Amino acid sequence: MINVENWKDLSLYIIKTLSSLKYLKTHGNKKYKSP
Repeated sequence: MINVENWKDLSLYIIKTLSSLKYLKTHGNKKYKSP
């Protein structure tokens, strides 16, 4: 039902989202805590 290309796009999208969330969690908190 789902072809390989879709899986590649989906995994890339998930990896991008997770890395951006991780980046926001580490760098965003510092930014918000210190004025």
